Amino acid sequence: AGDDDKMTPPKASETLRRALTHPTIEVIKGGGHMMMIERPDQTLETLKNFIATSATLESLNETN
Repeated sequence: AGDDDKMTPPKASETLRRALTHPTIEVIKGGGHMMMIERPDQTLETLKNFIATSATLESLNETN
């Protein structure tokens, strides 16, 4: 979520977070509704961290 998103403010993510099993919400400072254009480096780093964490969680689930 971008902390400056007027169309989908970060608080709107709370409903989705409650519906998910292992939710995380990352707020990108200075990001609006088009974070990939407005804050590409921060968005990419956040996505890479999410994918790495998700892959780790998935491999842990497979071994249990």
